[in-house]
Amino acid sequence: MNSPKKPAISRNNNRMDSFLRDLEPFFHRIPVIYVDVGAHRGDTFLELLGSGLNVNRAHLIEPNPKSFAALRDAVDQSSMSGKAVCYNMAAAAALGTVHLRDAGKMSQVIPDPGAAKGRPNAAQGEVFEVEA
Repeated sequence: MNSPKKPAISRNNNRMDSFLRDLEPFFHRIPVIYVDVGAHRGDTFLELLGSGLNVNRAHLIEPNPKSFAALRDAVDQSSMSGKAVCYNMAAAAALGTVHLRDAGKMSQVIPDPGAAKGRPNAAQGEVFEVEA
C-alpha cells in the first residue's frame, strides 16, 4: 500500500529553502497563520506560498510606503488575495508615530526627525512618518 505523497518543495538552495524544508514535515496539511513584520515587497511571503505549506491566512506589516505598494500588488496577484491583510504601519513597543528613513530593503528608525529633515538626499534615503 502506497502512502500519500507529500507536496515537494523544489526550491533553489538558500537559507529560506532549507528553513521551509525543515518546517514542512511539522506543518504538513495543517493550516498556518503567517505573520510577517517587515514584509518588504512580499518575497518571503510568496516563497512561503510556493513551499507546499498550507497558509490559511496572512498578516503582512510593512511601514515603508514604496515597499507597501509593491507588497500589496504581490498579494493581490497571489492565490491569497482574499486571505492576506496588509498593514502600512510599523511595529513598536508603544502606540504613536515613528519616523523612518527608506534604506532599501530595510527602513531605519530616525530618533530625531528634526535633524533628518534638513538633510534628505538620495544617498541617505527618503524620510517618512508612519503610525505604530
